[in-house]
Amino acid sequence: DESDSNLVQIMIKNYVLYKLIKNF
Repeated sequence: DESDSNLVQIMIKNYVLYKLIKNF
């Protein structure tokens, strides 16, 4: 589903941002 893939992409982006912030 389109919305499901969008949700996954958002979750991945948030996870990456979280990991980057934690590295600082």
